[in-house]
Amino acid sequence: MKRTITFLEARQLNMKHRLAVRKLYDLTDDPIILSIPASHHLYTAFEGENPVAAITAERMDYEGKRSILLRHEAYRDRHVFQGLVDRLFNQLSRETIHETAVLLQVKQHQDQDKLQLFQSLGFTAYHESVNYVLPLMPYEKDGYDNWSLTLVEANNYSTWLGHRNLYAHVLSDILPMSKERLHRHIERGHVCYTLHHDGKPVGVLRARIGEQDVNVHEIHIFGGDDVMQDAISFLQRTFHKYLKPSRQLRLTVTSLQPELQFAIIKQGAASKQSTFYTMTTEIIPAVSYSI
Repeated sequence: MKRTITFLEARQLNMKHRLAVRKLYDLTDDPIILSIPASHHLYTAFEGENPVAAITAERMDYEGKRSILLRHEAYRDRHVFQGLVDRLFNQLSRETIHETAVLLQVKQHQDQDKLQLFQSLGFTAYHESVNYVLPLMPYEKDGYDNWSLTLVEANNYSTWLGHRNLYAHVLSDILPMSKERLHRHIERGHVCYTLHHDGKPVGVLRARIGEQDVNVHEIHIFGGDDVMQDAISFLQRTFHKYLKPSRQLRLTVTSLQPELQFAIIKQGAASKQSTFYTMTTEIIPAVSYSI
């Protein structure tokens, strides 16, 4: 029996069908279906009235280079999902005369079939992001007088981005970040900090302070092992001083930051959880132009 599959961008869907797409996802995964930001697109595949596959794409261009972030993959039929991604790639290849870098973040559920599916679509594994949980502790050390954690104000975003983008390739989000994209994070309640030692910047982090924890989405310490160890304990101390001691410090780091992972573990990480894989590919323009 022949199946009829309809491919639609979420903005083409009525509210009933958007809510139906929402049911493809578990409660912890929110692809922003009801109020979609201008930079986001949610692509869906329907069989009749029933959604069977969906994925989000976010434009993350930087200094004239086109980049796409794919997330929130969901499907009930892997073959339809593969057709949805193929269709999306064909569309993207016709929209530009330049190569497009595609970054894919896949949630880790020990699902080897899913990883193999994306590899069949041309993606290559890049790194794994891991989440650690640390308690907030009132550490005291003479050397802490030489440390400071500075909240980054709007007039210093460029400096912070310069440090952050220099090490972007080891972070969970490996693409360079523009001011526009940083502002979108700020609007969602994120804050940026620069860590200083002896008056010099030695680390950057982007975090969101919640009811139960300080969730550090990106962190990188550029220093030796001793600097990293003191940096993590100083963060535990600083957030303990200004927040409720019952809160926790959640840090997302990657498999390309082994020294930082070791420093976090030495500070008594209460738990470790693999959160997602990052995979990459490139889309070649459908038509090439020569001068």
